[in-house]
Amino acid sequence: MAAYQLALIVRNHNVENFEFLVTRQRRPSEQKFEGLPYIDKELWDLPSARLSRIDESGLIMSPISEDNEGSVSLGKSVSSSMQKLGLKGFDVVDAISQIQAQVAPPGVHMTPWRYWKLVEESEYGPGPPLHTVIFMTDFFIDKSEVPGGGEWLDSQTTMDVLIQWGAHSRRIGPLAALAASTHVPDGLVANFESIHGQEYPPGIVVLPMRSIIPKPFGKTNLVILSPSNLSGQCGETLSNHAATGDVMICDPGCIGAAQAELAHIVKSLPRKLLVFLTHHHYDHIDGLPVVRKNNSEAVLVASEATFRRMGKATKGFNCITVEGGSKVLISGHELEIISAPGHTDGHLAIYDSATGTLVVGDHCLGQGSSLLDPSSGGNLQDYLLTTRRLLDLGPHYLVPMHGRPNLWPAHMLCGYIKHREAREAKILKAIQGGARTAYEITSTAYADTPASLWPQALNNVILHVEHLNDNKKLPKDFSLENFERSSRSPFLLKCLPAVTKYVLWAPWVHFTSSSMSTVISRVSVAVLLGAVALYWAKRKL
Repeated sequence: MAAYQLALIVRNHNVENFEFLVTRQRRPSEQKFEGLPYIDKELWDLPSARLSRIDESGLIMSPISEDNEGSVSLGKSVSSSMQKLGLKGFDVVDAISQIQAQVAPPGVHMTPWRYWKLVEESEYGPGPPLHTVIFMTDFFIDKSEVPGGGEWLDSQTTMDVLIQWGAHSRRIGPLAALAASTHVPDGLVANFESIHGQEYPPGIVVLPMRSIIPKPFGKTNLVILSPSNLSGQCGETLSNHAATGDVMICDPGCIGAAQAELAHIVKSLPRKLLVFLTHHHYDHIDGLPVVRKNNSEAVLVASEATFRRMGKATKGFNCITVEGGSKVLISGHELEIISAPGHTDGHLAIYDSATGTLVVGDHCLGQGSSLLDPSSGGNLQDYLLTTRRLLDLGPHYLVPMHGRPNLWPAHMLCGYIKHREAREAKILKAIQGGARTAYEITSTAYADTPASLWPQALNNVILHVEHLNDNKKLPKDFSLENFERSSRSPFLLKCLPAVTKYVLWAPWVHFTSSSMSTVISRVSVAVLLGAVALYWAKRKL
């Protein structure tokens, strides 16, 4: 079920140009991390407030008091507009009160709120999408007055900040960008009818598309980069760039019905198309046959390691190998390739310095931490070094390939470092306490995690132990050989009871919300696990 918020465009009625109010957005908690001198620039956006659900039967409002009497009166009008959208069961009055506290100084005349637009966020996963109901009002106020600590912006200034953010001390959020976009030339989404993603900043579109990646995500973000017509930036010469094109898409990894949508998108884009691949995993390249079928001129851009691991998947494409520091040119707009090993050894990111947008592949996720793939050269040492390198770029907007894009990149990246450091400290403490086998270390360091998930956690334990060994932090009596041996069948056998219990019990607990195919697949896995256990038991007899 989607979540909703209320937002307000406050126009200055006393000026001829379209001028609207933005307010400073609250930073995430714990914005400062000890030992990491990185902090995100201030973010300004439309005043907004979450809509709390109360009763699905209707729009129920907060109790009337002297403080919110005006909000209740206004709430009736807002409620009526929302009912026409089929939205019921929200505390509209509370949301209105929160917004008024952000923007309205005492004595300011405000016109009635008028419904403007419902903005439906794409389903990125794993959490519900956040849809925004936007209203509009006018303030009759002197231009020099700035209510509620906010700032007045006109459309042109807003777009200037969005497309050349490095020259400004503030950042502009997606709702303010949307408000300003109606007063400037059409962006990428408006020019291509097949594209239904979120365009932010201008010329950069993110579309989550169904892929083989398992839940809780289930989708891979297709990113379309075509910012040249807005920034006016011009590259130096063609010889200075590894690849040139009119538009770029990143990681077409969709499957099933989503491939039909990808086909429509590719057909609608210019023929001189670059396809940037962050790495070789199937959930990032499964749509390549669709791209080739609908644009035989498309050119693949990736690292040497990625192309090598893709094998025959590159057949029929022209391929350009790039590395960290390489530059590509999209209709005169320069983008930089960033070396980002860690998830895999050939992993790349791509950075648009004009808008501050960093497309980061699987180095980050919209929620939670990324898994590293040691079978493809992924390792923790590279991952942590890459994270600090990305922090040094100081991006404004971070786009992962799974989950919602992030408006607080420094906070996210610093959080990743601290999370890895904290987990490694637990693993080292377990080892110093006498744990030597994979099961002993995992069960101690992940004591706060259900035992049924320890097999997935083992991958991280192995990476951390290797990292500790590289940094010479392991005790002298710790045997890597014995640890590696214990991480195979002995570990799986000890985890088998917990995993089997989960696989068998979970579908019956959630039977009403699970499909029969899910139940059957879980039982099948349980039977397979039982067969493995029986096989090992016979070998021991």
